[in-house]
Amino acid sequence: MAPAELAETYLGNVNEQADLSLRVAQAKENGRCREITISRRDRPKGRILTQTAEGQSVGIVKGRDWLLQDGDVLETAQKYLVLVRIQQQQVIALRFEPGAHNQAISLVHLGHVLGNRHWPITLQGESLFIELVAEAELMKSTIREMAHTLKIEKLQISLEGRSAEAALDFSTAHHHAH
Repeated sequence: MAPAELAETYLGNVNEQADLSLRVAQAKENGRCREITISRRDRPKGRILTQTAEGQSVGIVKGRDWLLQDGDVLETAQKYLVLVRIQQQQVIALRFEPGAHNQAISLVHLGHVLGNRHWPITLQGESLFIELVAEAELMKSTIREMAHTLKIEKLQISLEGRSAEAALDFSTAHHHAH
């Protein structure tokens, strides 16, 4: 296997720059583009070592003051382009069936228990989303047990995948300009 290629020069994002999108398409045709997929947790890291689907090692060095986004493009010293893709985000969604009449104190206790487990949550509309920080079935089982103990009724618990564009932010970190 070839040694890792190091990408340090940020060029922009294909979703925002048509000319860069064309440049990436041409680089793909010429075998001069490395496409990588990283987890959402790797986005803020200053140094990332990953592999393409073909097994080529790629290293990224960047400032920690900004997050990699889906579609970001970097360039290596050898003039290869590196196209960054962000893995689909897995979350647990909690929703109540219509007609659920739960006591507010039970819902507060549920929130307290989730907080004690350090499971990051966010609200969006009528749904509570929990970041997947452990095995999904274990988290769902724990939530079902909590709901039963707290006598919470008509709680729907599901595992959902969210694209990079629809991903939820569970942190207080903000995206900074490149």
